[in-house]
Amino acid sequence: MRQHDRHLFVLSSCVMAKNLLIFGVVTAVAMATGAFLTQQALRSTEPQTKITHKTTSSAELNVVAATIEKGYTTFSAGSDEMAQTNDVPAINAISQVKKWLENHQYQAASRYVDEHHSELTSLELEQIKHLFLDGEPSLTKLSAASNVFDELDVWEALASAAIQQRDWSIGFKAMMRASELENSSAQLEDKLAVLVQITSQLRADMERRGDELGIKDLYQQAYDLHPSYPRFQLELAYAHLRTGDEDSAKQLLTALLYEPELGEIASQALERINNQEPQTPEKPPVASNLQRDDIVVPLQRSGNSFFVNTSVNNRSTRLLLDTGASITALSSNLISRLNLKPTGQVIQLSTANGQRNANLYRTDKLRLGRLQLSGLIIAEIELGNGEYFDGLLGTDALNQVNSDYTYLIDNEENALIFRRR
Repeated sequence: MRQHDRHLFVLSSCVMAKNLLIFGVVTAVAMATGAFLTQQALRSTEPQTKITHKTTSSAELNVVAATIEKGYTTFSAGSDEMAQTNDVPAINAISQVKKWLENHQYQAASRYVDEHHSELTSLELEQIKHLFLDGEPSLTKLSAASNVFDELDVWEALASAAIQQRDWSIGFKAMMRASELENSSAQLEDKLAVLVQITSQLRADMERRGDELGIKDLYQQAYDLHPSYPRFQLELAYAHLRTGDEDSAKQLLTALLYEPELGEIASQALERINNQEPQTPEKPPVASNLQRDDIVVPLQRSGNSFFVNTSVNNRSTRLLLDTGASITALSSNLISRLNLKPTGQVIQLSTANGQRNANLYRTDKLRLGRLQLSGLIIAEIELGNGEYFDGLLGTDALNQVNSDYTYLIDNEENALIFRRR
């Protein structure tokens, strides 16, 4: 090919490439334009939404700041209505509950929380719970709180208020649930010690009414919840004995034989059961008029307390009748004077000053009216110098003094009555 023709060929090739590039650009622009026009045509058939931007006023900001200080918040954005955030509670629910509580409408507040529980945030629920717990401890308010907050601190608060107001039934329910929720072993021991005191108070009330089945049910509940706690096991065994169910009592006492604190007491109780004649069980009667076979032991009343004159190892003693005590206890001074022999065992006692260890001793005989009990195991306690009695007469002695008899207290006649079963 000649040089002139070569130049024409190159020039024509460049022109062709340029034309192809222009055609491609024009085609792309046309397609984009068509798509845009199509989209606009489609949008023209939909209702138009007007977008406005609302500026938060300084007054609204002041409201937000004030509510944040109280632990609550309101927030306004793009709407005239308050919107609740996911992690900050709205003021409406909490302020309404607070108002009900201030007006002592505890059930209304409780119902509201129960009905709206799933709608409230965890932060709201926590703040509402503390509204129930704050202020004066009201049994009604705390009971209402326990209906919707099944939590340890709520049950603890309810139990504490019940104990202060000596409402032992509510205290029992609350402390049972608190002990069930407790995860700390040390704290659980403390709660069980308090539960022992509460059940003792309830038992004393039931004994005055002659409600032996109620006592058995009380300790059955405690034992079912805490089967490894020996104190409830022993009390349940005594309750079975008093209602004539020796087989159940034996089973519980046998399981206690190797228990460090109560094994000796269980062994003693089993020995008495095995040595007695079989009896036909009857429900003990309520104190009323004396019967021919009744054994009456006079009591001396002092306020709400009763004292009884007894003899221990032939030495006259004055004991406080304590149906809330599961073991009889004598003062250190009396134990020293009687020269009692220690068993080598130690138990833990619940006292007004808390838990304390107590040494166990064996007596030769304890006489109560015409009844005599041999080999009773007693605990050692410290009594102040101003006390005018020598110890406590517990239910262990009353239950064991004679298996043929049950006992009851006649508050009108100031008498401890032993009556044949």
